[in-house]
Amino acid sequence: MTETERGYHRTRAELNRDALATAARERVFLVAELLDAVAAGADSPGTAFEGVREEIPRWERERDPEWEADWRRRVEHILEWAVRFDMLAVENDSFVSSQ
Repeated sequence: MTETERGYHRTRAELNRDALATAARERVFLVAELLDAVAAGADSPGTAFEGVREEIPRWERERDPEWEADWRRRVEHILEWAVRFDMLAVENDSFVSSQ
């Protein structure tokens, strides 16, 4: 996508996996923190969630009584995307840093 004087429009371009991984790490909430948690030994979505639990804003916790289940799912999805972008790998059913 690119911006012109008349607004935004789609462009056809080859996607660069490294650029997407960098953008995800820098711009998607909790990606960098989750990668750090895995590097520190968190090897499952549950242990990774526990590693970033305190980073989840208070307003997110207060707006939904089921916030923990929701954020556990979000953490799992972020970890799955991290594998797709080659930022993490799965070995013996455990997440590991791929870098």
